[in-house]
Amino acid sequence: MSQRLCVTQLIGDWTVTKILSQNHQSGLYQAIGPAGNRIVKELLFPPELPPKQRAQRRQVLLTAVSDWQKLAHPLTIQIQAVVSLDSGVYLVLPELEGTTL
Repeated sequence: MSQRLCVTQLIGDWTVTKILSQNHQSGLYQAIGPAGNRIVKELLFPPELPPKQRAQRRQVLLTAVSDWQKLAHPLTIQIQAVVSLDSGVYLVLPELEGTTL
């Protein structure tokens, strides 16, 4: 299993302050950074994935994130930063006011 983020861990310019959820493929964290509170979405690659397939998945995911960032729709949550590590990709999102679903 990949190393998971924990409270006080740095991911890019953001420090994890709270674990909101985790499962074997992803996690959701509250973090603080230069511009205040943010949400960090963790998307993990299976640890047994061969390096070539890992690189392919990373490229597909980063291309999808790039396409998402180009959307100009008022209901689209803006990705504020992307951190790519060996274990996976981390999306930094704004922390929105309101209740969860």
